[in-house]
Order: sequence, then C-alpha cells, then structure tokens
Amino acid sequence: MSKILYTKYEGPAARKLRTSVSSALPRPLFKAGKLLGRIFIVLLVLASAVGAYYAYKELSAADSFILKKVAVSGNKYVSKNEVLALARIETGSSLFQSGIEDAKERLQGNPQFEYVAVSKVLPETVEITVKERFPAAFVGADRKFQISAAGFLFPSFKCQIIGKKLFVITGVKLCSAEFGMKTSSKELQAALAMAALLESVKSPLLAEVSTIDVPATEEMKLVTDDGRIFKIGEGNWDEKLDKLALLLKSLNDRNNKIDYVDMRFRNEAAVMFKK
Repeated sequence: MSKILYTKYEGPAARKLRTSVSSALPRPLFKAGKLLGRIFIVLLVLASAVGAYYAYKELSAADSFILKKVAVSGNKYVSKNEVLALARIETGSSLFQSGIEDAKERLQGNPQFEYVAVSKVLPETVEITVKERFPAAFVGADRKFQISAAGFLFPSFKCQIIGKKLFVITGVKLCSAEFGMKTSSKELQAALAMAALLESVKSPLLAEVSTIDVPATEEMKLVTDDGRIFKIGEGNWDEKLDKLALLLKSLNDRNNKIDYVDMRFRNEAAVMFKK
C-alpha cells in the first residue's frame, strides 16, 4: 500500500497528492468506512436522546423538584387568586409535570391579559407573569365590559381604577365574537376618540360628562351625571367642544336647567331648557 505523505503546500501538486492518496484505498473499503461513520453518529444521537429521556424521568420523580409555590407578578387589577384560578396549577406534583403550557393557554384565553408568560423556576416554583390591558372606558350601561384605548373588549375588572376617569360608552351594539379582539365597530372607535379628546379638554364645565352615547356616529351625544345632553354629532369635535364650553360658561346659573344642547348645526347651537 502506498505511504501517506503530508504537505502544507496548497498548490496544484498538493491537490494531486491528496487525490493519489485517497485513490490508493480500495473503493468498497472507503464506502464502508463512510457508512460506519454515519451509523456511529446516528447511534450517538439516539443514545443521547435516550439518556436525556431517562434523566428527565429521574428529575420528574425526584422529591427535590416537587412544586410548592406558584408566584404571580405583573397584575394590578386582576387579583392573584383570580390568576391562580384561571391557571389551575396544583402544588404537590412534580415541577416537570405541572402542565404549564395548558396553564399559559388558559390565561391567554382571558382577554384581560395582553401578555402572559409561565415558566419553571427550580427547584420548586412556577412563575406566572401577566400584563393587563388598561381600560379606557366602560362599554354598556351595566358596565360589564371595558375597552382599551387600542379597541380591545374584555370583561370589566372587579376592582376600582384609581387616578383615571372612565367614561361609559352606550348605544353601541356589542358582538360577542369581538370580545378579546380589536373592535371593528365605527361607533366604538368614535367613542374612544371622543373619550381621549374630552380628557384633554380643560373646561371644568365639560368635566361633568360621564357618558358617551353613540347609536350611530352622526348621533353622538355626551351626557352629564345630572342628565344634561350635549348632541355633538359627527366631525369638527374640537370646534364644537370649544363652542360648547363657551356657551355653558355664558349660561352660568342656567346650566343646571338645561335639557339638551344641540351642537350639530354649522354656525349656531340650539339650547332646550327643562320645563
């Protein structure tokens, strides 16, 4: 058999040398060597997988990895107990068999949450992290639902939202298929835009508005706590609200006697007083 020579030269002569050396081996023996190499790699991978499987079983059964605690973070409005009830993760079982994927799926099914993460923290804890959708307004006179500024509908938080006024949006027909999704309702979108605008208006006379009624965008009405109605309609809201604030200021003590103000006319407003 030919002797194998080694060289660092990378020119044409070196290529000829490598070709001559490989050709010196019998072809069947060369192919068998390649096949055995591949079989060895496959067996190595299989052995690693089997070893990992049994290692996982051992860890799953180990007393030192029993789930003892479920931690919840990120929640402000949904209580910890509500999160745990939704997740349904039971302590006392193996940390590796705690069903965290199912728990994550159940939590993500609640539209109150914008983001959910569930992870194992060795040796004995499952950690649940949530990010809630912040409500911009209630939807419906019964206030059973809330809507975020981005337009996502979800069941109302049971606790009180402190530090922010939440308007009540009425007159809109709700579709159950939209719960947990971004609404396509033009009326709801218009109401959200009006809510954002009212928050930016500094007039104390408009601060008494608590309800935005939108049976149709062209029929939008603002209603105060004491039942006064301001018919705003569609378009030119900035101008209409400025004129309404000036009108209310000029009426002074007669404000409380207003039944409704109609701002839908182009250059004037109609005021109706209670009898």
